[in-house]
Amino acid sequence: MDRESIVALIDAINEFEGGVIVVTHDTHLIEGTEMVLWVVENQGVWEQEGGIDEYRHEILDKLERRERLVAETLRQKQEKRVAEREAKIKELEERKKKASSEKS
Repeated sequence: MDRESIVALIDAINEFEGGVIVVTHDTHLIEGTEMVLWVVENQGVWEQEGGIDEYRHEILDKLERRERLVAETLRQKQEKRVAEREAKIKELEERKKKASSEKS
């Protein structure tokens, strides 16, 4: 939808005296009307207190927490792989020493 259509829709919704249900991702439309924001997510529906800005901040916070969790998980996996490789190298070096001392 182009900008002019969104503005016309905002005006129409704001002038309408009845109830309207709007399903949209358009933040300009949400911000331009005095609508109650309901979020449909994860098989649930709830009223979003604080409006679109609060919802935007909640989503960004969730994404940042998820990114930190993923980064931490990857870091732990990497450390585990490094430790396993170092243990394998140490084991191979010990076998080599043992084999060398048995030959002498």
